[in-house]
Amino acid sequence: MVFVVIPFILGIIASNLFSSLVFPLILLSGTAILFGLSKNSVHQIILFLLILFFGGWSHASYNTGQMNRELRMINKFDEKDVTFSGLIRTKNETEYGVKFLIEILDITNDDHQSNVLFDSYIYHNNFIEGEVGDTMSGIGYFRFFDGPRNPGEFDYMTFFNRKSIYGKIILNRNSTIKIDTSQNISVIKIVESIQEKIKSIFDEYLDKSTSALMAGLILGDKSNIDPEVKLSFANAGVIHILAVSGLHVGYVWLVLMLCTSFFPIPWGWNRLPIILGLLFYLFITGFRPSVVRATLMAIFYVISVIFNRKANLWNIIAAVGFIILCVQPFYLQDIGFQLSFIAVISIVVFLNVSKKILPEKMQLVQMKGTGIKFILGLFLVSLGAQIGTLPLTAVYFGKIPILSVLTNIIIVPLVGILVALGFLILMVSGMPLIAVQFSNSLWFIAELIKIITEFVSSLRFATISIPQLDWMDIILYLFMLGIMYAFVYTKRWGILLIGIMSVVSFYTWQWAIHPHKMDIIFLDVGQGDAAIIRFPNQKTMLVDAGKRFKSKDYGKKVILPVSRYLGIKKFNWVVMSHPHNDHIGGVISVMNEMKVDTLFDTYGDYDSWTYKTILGIAEDKDIFYKRVNRGDIFYPDNKLSILIFAPDSAFATSESNVNNRSIVFKLQYDSVSVLFTGDLEMEGENKLVQFGDKLSADILKIGHHGSITSSTVSFLRTVEPNLAVISVGWKNKFKHPSPIVIKRLEDLNISYHRNDLDRALWLEIDGKKYSRKKWN
Repeated sequence: MVFVVIPFILGIIASNLFSSLVFPLILLSGTAILFGLSKNSVHQIILFLLILFFGGWSHASYNTGQMNRELRMINKFDEKDVTFSGLIRTKNETEYGVKFLIEILDITNDDHQSNVLFDSYIYHNNFIEGEVGDTMSGIGYFRFFDGPRNPGEFDYMTFFNRKSIYGKIILNRNSTIKIDTSQNISVIKIVESIQEKIKSIFDEYLDKSTSALMAGLILGDKSNIDPEVKLSFANAGVIHILAVSGLHVGYVWLVLMLCTSFFPIPWGWNRLPIILGLLFYLFITGFRPSVVRATLMAIFYVISVIFNRKANLWNIIAAVGFIILCVQPFYLQDIGFQLSFIAVISIVVFLNVSKKILPEKMQLVQMKGTGIKFILGLFLVSLGAQIGTLPLTAVYFGKIPILSVLTNIIIVPLVGILVALGFLILMVSGMPLIAVQFSNSLWFIAELIKIITEFVSSLRFATISIPQLDWMDIILYLFMLGIMYAFVYTKRWGILLIGIMSVVSFYTWQWAIHPHKMDIIFLDVGQGDAAIIRFPNQKTMLVDAGKRFKSKDYGKKVILPVSRYLGIKKFNWVVMSHPHNDHIGGVISVMNEMKVDTLFDTYGDYDSWTYKTILGIAEDKDIFYKRVNRGDIFYPDNKLSILIFAPDSAFATSESNVNNRSIVFKLQYDSVSVLFTGDLEMEGENKLVQFGDKLSADILKIGHHGSITSSTVSFLRTVEPNLAVISVGWKNKFKHPSPIVIKRLEDLNISYHRNDLDRALWLEIDGKKYSRKKWN
């Protein structure tokens, strides 16, 4: 089965490069002609493998084509008011209202109608009566999901589209919604009723926090778990416990085996209740890929015992993977699928390797002490899983939990007790006196788990941030694992030495020949400004950080994630162009979460909570604070200077328009220059044109989001940029940028980049020229 699934997977990967079905069918036909009539066994094996390869290619290409066809048909409704009706599949109450996932049965607007069946999220800021299985109809605003708008952001559009969830419908307060309660029995109603019954039992016997945790552990429903609890589990390296997977299926298996042992069922037939129980658990948890993988593996193992066949783990893993990918090839790109399978494969390999490494007395098969054997086994399993999944953890989450191996040794057994107690409460829920006793024990174990995870996650060294990895980093990591594997089995030190020297040599030469470039990323922070600059010497500067308002904190939402993606652990300089919230709001989160050396500010006081909080944090953290003035010059790196053109202290302190107090500076790297202007308006621009050629720059950050009050013709002619960057929010209430400003840029042959339309802009500058870096 390993030789079956590998070419099939390679075919799915190839389909991402060549999505057309014509090419694989032509190749398959030619291959069949060449090898089909041959009696040579090698040729027949090659033909079989190629059929699997092209089968995976065709299967994935067909699904991709089907998805693209459906998206094209639905595209005519994007960003329009629509009338819809659909079947409610899930319902979640959030702090901002209610969120439904519905299967759209009909969607229309004034010009179009579609009968394409697809899923969509429905958002409303008020509570709506309506349950899973009911039909919802009404009028709302339809939008496709956004792809990543900044480097390192998760691609929600692709993630949801592969699940046939193509968009979201926003309902306003005045939307009329009709709910038709269906009396028909359906699969989703049965699943929902079972899940709600289980949740109601936990709610009856447990407090709200513990009940939410148990719903996550047993049903995989993490929607009501406290975000702080999730974060502590993630930083402690045990977040996988909250995602129903092999661990939970294993506990269900043990419970089922224990239950069947109490009944006089003939041998062989006693496995049937176990299989049915596992399928039922798969059913109520919503067929998640990780649960499907673990359930099918468990069922195959049970069946092998019935037929007196030795269970081959490699065959079982490969067969389960093949079955899942035959059903849906998109699962190959699912994070849960990847982590689940790679973890299991890594555990199997590592346990085999441990037999070669560990002394005979420490071999699991040789150990007699149950307690020590259990702890060692848990350690090896956890270590093996972490070794295999480390690259994926670094790529997807940007950090590695260092203490997860040790934390799992403590937490996993406690979770086992927790899950067992949870099932016991469900079974004796009709006997309150007994159920209460179990619930008290469960509450104690749950609190103990929370205390341990909170303590571990609070340690500074619990996790380490990992900068962006490319394919070569992952290949070299796998190469080193292969070298170490070969060393364990051959005991040849030369193999290990050659491997280490090869990796060290690669990174040494990469560093030596790496061009000394400066990166500037003009981030998409909606209707606000933010840019990250990484100088050739790897020192960093943050220029503004977007806004912070109610649920929108662009410091947390954009600046911190992008910084982690880039491997930035501190900012040497943070520039607050002026104290408006849409420019400095995100600075609070940045200063709280990251080290900042110097804070640059303009002149003039400003009475706002945000501004005063920033100054307070700077004082508390002993951050060097400086008000810059016209004529100041800084040298962050060799061949690189920052010249301050504004503010002029006398003008700024007397200027009532805060925008005209903006810090304006020119960043010069050899022969390439960038001019940052904050929200400078025409009065401020008029005072700068006197500098003439000194103001000229290759790249101009347009002032005040492209407002008509900025970017005068005289100023643009003085700067003479080749590229203008407009930081502006999508469909903002100010209707920025002004069409007049856009026309000025076009009339002067200045190309421009709009963040609302084109997302974040990443520029690489080598001192001689600049280029756009493709990041999505």
